[in-house]
Amino acid sequence: MAEDQGVWQRTAFFGAARGDVLLGRGRSADLGLGPFVEASTAGFSDVRLAGGASALVPVSQWWPLVVSAGGYVRPGREGFQPGFTGSLFWGLRDYNYHASYSSAVGLQAGVYQGLGGGRENVVFVAAHLDALLLSVPFVVAYEGLTH
Repeated sequence: MAEDQGVWQRTAFFGAARGDVLLGRGRSADLGLGPFVEASTAGFSDVRLAGGASALVPVSQWWPLVVSAGGYVRPGREGFQPGFTGSLFWGLRDYNYHASYSSAVGLQAGVYQGLGGGRENVVFVAAHLDALLLSVPFVVAYEGLTH
């Protein structure tokens, strides 16, 4: 994370909740395009609300690339600060032939570049974990208690 005084000011936690819809796919080998929305924080000291477009590029059946780009706003002392964001996801993202939900687990790297007065920027590398993974311990516990 760098803010105005050099290339690298500090290292901080970065977390986000993200949802996307990839349309136009009928099988794993198809290109998918669609919108995404995201709420994120850098170091638990701010909130960024982002949205834009994503493209799934099927470079392999099980390991596609998802390229995303869009804009964001960050509320701050000076009001809402605008910026743009871009990211690249690489990991497991299968095509679900039986339902509309598909899980995603992999690595994601990206940037948030502020356009406001602070000109802040955030560069991140992250483990991208599907929210479905959070439910696994509860499902296992429930099944163990009821069966």
